[in-house]
Amino acid sequence: MTANAKNGFLEAYQEWQNVRLSNPVNILMLNLMPTKKTTERQFLKAFNHMKQDVSLTFAYPASHSFKNTSAALMAKSYTKFSEASNNNYDALIITGAPIETLTFDQVDYWQEFKQIIAWSHHHVKQSLFECWAAQAALAVEFNIKKVNLDEKTFGIYSATEIDKESPLVTGIRKKKELKIPQSRHTTIEHFSGVKVVASNAEIGPMILHAPQINQTI
Repeated sequence: MTANAKNGFLEAYQEWQNVRLSNPVNILMLNLMPTKKTTERQFLKAFNHMKQDVSLTFAYPASHSFKNTSAALMAKSYTKFSEASNNNYDALIITGAPIETLTFDQVDYWQEFKQIIAWSHHHVKQSLFECWAAQAALAVEFNIKKVNLDEKTFGIYSATEIDKESPLVTGIRKKKELKIPQSRHTTIEHFSGVKVVASNAEIGPMILHAPQINQTI
């Protein structure tokens, strides 16, 4: 089907062609990556392969000071989370960010991030957290600490174990068919409250699910 960008840099610069949609899934995406346009394009292209139309709204935390994009340009192209929060959505996606080596309290929008997590419980049907956002969500929701690695985990890893009962891996016939890129300096060692959907024997969990709060991590 088709994915539309309701706002964002690709839409502002007419680099993404929107079309008329039929009963789309409405997704709010907090794009924390410095490469805004690249990240927008990656998600829009991926959603183009869904069986249902998708409408994507891009948002940002107002408490964040952007290094690569001016505040005026962000306000023109994106929606402040505080404004987006007035609506309900089918899903929330929060991307990663290149701040993994910082403690959570060192992140300038940490308090707003926690507010967004709390808001999501009542205003979205499903949430997806990627990379740094996954570690941050685990810390907020389950008090699961991130642990620094001696060496960076980097590469594309195949799942050596998957939960075949999980709908998140529907259609995957063999474990090694699921391959996930990894680029991180931290991991988690001890956790509870979440289900492991996919893992690799070398690097540990790759997909976690918390069905009780409709979160995929």
